[in-house]
Amino acid sequence: MQLTVVCLITWSVLVSPVPLVCALYLFGSFASASDNLIGQEYTGLLRIRPGNKMVIADSQNEKKELDIRRVITVFCPLMIRIETSDRRLFRIWRDSCNEEDYRHLLVVLKSQDCG
Repeated sequence: MQLTVVCLITWSVLVSPVPLVCALYLFGSFASASDNLIGQEYTGLLRIRPGNKMVIADSQNEKKELDIRRVITVFCPLMIRIETSDRRLFRIWRDSCNEEDYRHLLVVLKSQDCG
């Protein structure tokens, strides 16, 4: 279902008479509003532990440990998407991190075979 929606949106962006910049902005707004499509952006501290565990610290510095269910690295040149066992989705954008930290996170997730 989600793939169909993404394909239809992509097709409509490509054939639309609306300028590409405006179409991409609208697509990004739609995708960001739909947490089920892409997932929420994560801002804060993140630590990956052995056993597919992820520890996050929110803005109040409260730490929560979550089980990683699946990691999607298909778009790793742009972002990493992490899905937890309680169905929460997180996006980590490459340009929002230090390049060295992003690459390290990617290596750790792939080495633990998360998802």
